[in-house]
Amino acid sequence: MTHNPYKGVTRFLDPGFNYEQYYAVVTVNEPNKLTYASFFCEHTQPPPEGGPTDPLYEGMTINEMWDTTQSAANAAFWTEFTTQSIYDNMNIGVSDFTPNIYFTNLLRFRFVENGLIYRYAGKTTLSLNSTLIGDNELDDIVFFDFPVDKDGRIYGGRNMYAQSSIIKAFAPRIYALENLRSMFTVFIPAKTANLSDCSFLIREAVVGDNIQINLPDTSVVSPFTVDNSLFSPPRMLNIITPATLTVPSGELAVIPVTLQWKDGSTFDTPVELWVDSNQGFIPNAHLLLNNQGQGYVRIIALDLAVGENIHLKIGNNHYTTIGEFDITVV
Repeated sequence: MTHNPYKGVTRFLDPGFNYEQYYAVVTVNEPNKLTYASFFCEHTQPPPEGGPTDPLYEGMTINEMWDTTQSAANAAFWTEFTTQSIYDNMNIGVSDFTPNIYFTNLLRFRFVENGLIYRYAGKTTLSLNSTLIGDNELDDIVFFDFPVDKDGRIYGGRNMYAQSSIIKAFAPRIYALENLRSMFTVFIPAKTANLSDCSFLIREAVVGDNIQINLPDTSVVSPFTVDNSLFSPPRMLNIITPATLTVPSGELAVIPVTLQWKDGSTFDTPVELWVDSNQGFIPNAHLLLNNQGQGYVRIIALDLAVGENIHLKIGNNHYTTIGEFDITVV
């Protein structure tokens, strides 16, 4: 069990994009397994009675063109949306892109009475204990994202910052280049955390209209508020150090550091972070923090003169600056 003051579900209102075209059903099936089913709205409004002007549909009614008997259809097929894809190889997160194996191409759903009509566009699974997901991908302090393409097809979940750390571009820009967008992100505070310890961010244009999330603990609703910039490590966590940091020229300094939540509460799960600097020598770049969030950074002011500054960054494998600070050579 990991203390996370931001655990649960919160929604970010993003009027800059028409998320109403998309719908999702997210289900936590087991303590460490999550299924994401995606739907896409091909029409902003139901077609007029009698069908569109295309001769293929001439004379057809709405019910003949789309299955709009929402409750019956959902009751019959709901397990297909809330259980893992049969294509998921050992729960690695492979997406089911061919939902018409289960459903006819004309099967559609309304999730709100008299609301928009969505077609099923596939699903994927996130399993925190998958044997095929790399240790560094499911790292301590990870943001796992579920992008969809312009037709609503779901892609396998991914570490949001894994690619951005390589090419030094923000994740939204990478998604834009790939013609993808994200509705749903999971913040995993530690490798040992369960999904009940995690934070879930939903992006939408109209609050509550286009995503359902099914959690074992139904009492968790929206325990914290966010803006678009909060869902990143330095917005949720602090690295605390002594107010004044110095190191004698040519000598070793041992600097205590503490990882805390942004609200000041203790990060109570042991995690492993990394230390990087612009100069000086770090004998061990691995920073091991105990169950009080406490650890030590050792830095040697090797070949540095009095008055120079060492800039240190603390992060994980994919996000290099959860915290940063300067040390003055004296």
